[in-house]
Amino acid sequence: MMTIKKNYCQQRFYAIARLGIYQNAEVNIFFFQFTFYLSNFSVYLFTPVLKIRNSAKPGNVSSKYNKQLNMKKIIFILFFTSINAQNLVQNPSFETYSSCPSSLVQISRATHWDRPPNTTGTPDYFNTCATLSTVTVPNNAFGFQQPYEGNAYVGIATYYDSDESPREYIQTELSSTLIAGQTYYLSFYISLGESTRLASNNMGAVFSITPLNGSGNTAPITVTPHILNQNIITDTTAWTQISGAYVATGNEKFLTIGNFFDNSQTQSQISNPNMGIPQAYYYIDNVSVTTSLGQEDFYVESIKIIPNPVTDIFSIIGKEPIREVVLYSQLSAVKHFNSTDSIFNINDLPAGIYYLKVIYESDKQVLSKIIKK
Repeated sequence: MMTIKKNYCQQRFYAIARLGIYQNAEVNIFFFQFTFYLSNFSVYLFTPVLKIRNSAKPGNVSSKYNKQLNMKKIIFILFFTSINAQNLVQNPSFETYSSCPSSLVQISRATHWDRPPNTTGTPDYFNTCATLSTVTVPNNAFGFQQPYEGNAYVGIATYYDSDESPREYIQTELSSTLIAGQTYYLSFYISLGESTRLASNNMGAVFSITPLNGSGNTAPITVTPHILNQNIITDTTAWTQISGAYVATGNEKFLTIGNFFDNSQTQSQISNPNMGIPQAYYYIDNVSVTTSLGQEDFYVESIKIIPNPVTDIFSIIGKEPIREVVLYSQLSAVKHFNSTDSIFNINDLPAGIYYLKVIYESDKQVLSKIIKK
C-alpha cells in the first residue's frame, strides 16, 4: 500500500486537551484528556476523577453534618498511559550530524545515514549550519526548499538520461529488527529540486536483513521495492508524502530509499526546460517506520463497508461528507473513486486484501481493510 499526500512544513509538536463533566444524582465524573505528540512517538494520558456524593436523608443528620458529608469526597484516580508509533528510524529528519556539510556528496555526515556499500552514487546532505551555498538550506545547488521539519534534509538523483541509468540511494540501520508477521508503516517526504531538468517516478524503499549492496558502480540496485511510488512527482514547492504498509518476513534491519528500476522501466518528463543536466533530483525529509499509523494522519473512527468481503461493488457509510476515497494494495494506490459516488466498483481488481482510505471534508482520515473475493 502506498499513500501520497501533499503537505507544507508543519509543526510536529502539539497537544489536545479536553475537559468533560458527567453528572447525575449520585455521582459527578470529571475527566481530563490530554494528548501529547512528539515527532517520533505520542503519549496519551487519560485521567478521570470520580467524586462520589453522600446522599444523607433529611432528618437523620443535621444540616451542618450534611454539609460536612458533602465536603467529603472519595476520589478515584485512574491513570492510563500508552506510548505508540515509536519511530524505528534513527535521525529521521537528518538533524543530528558528525559535522556540518562543507560540500556535496557528504551524506555520511548525517548520523546513521550513508549510501549502500559498493555503490558510487553521490547522495547529498543539506543543513542550515552549512556555510557553503551549494549545501545550505533553503538555497542550495539543486533549488530552493525549506525543510519539512527542522533544519536539514538530504537529496538523491533518481533518474539520469543515459544508457547506464545511474542511480543514488540512501540507507540507514533501524533501531531494532522487524518482527515476522508484523505490519510496519513507512513514511517519508520528497520534493523535486527546481534546478534539475527532469522529474521521474518509481521512488521506492526496500527493507533488508543486511545492507543492500551495489555492483561497484552507479547502476540501479535491481531488487523489488516493498514500497513504490509509480507517479511522477513534479512539485517543487510542497513536500509530497510517500507511505505504505509492509508485512515483515522477520529480522529486517536496514532501510534503503531510491529508484530500483533502470531507465527502460522508469517514466520521466521535463520539469524545467531551462536546465541542461538531464536528471531528476529529489530532496528527502522526515523518514519514519512505525508499527501503527500516525495519529496526526488518521482519525480513530470506524466506517461501514457494505458488504465486506466484497465481490464486485460496495458502499460506504460514514458520519461526515466525504471528499476523497482511495483504494490501496500492499504496494501502491490502485484506484481513486469519485467522492460523490454511492456505489464503488472493484470488479476489475484481483482477489486479495486491500486498504480503503476515506478522507472527510473536515480533513479527518479513516483507514479500513477491505477484502476482495
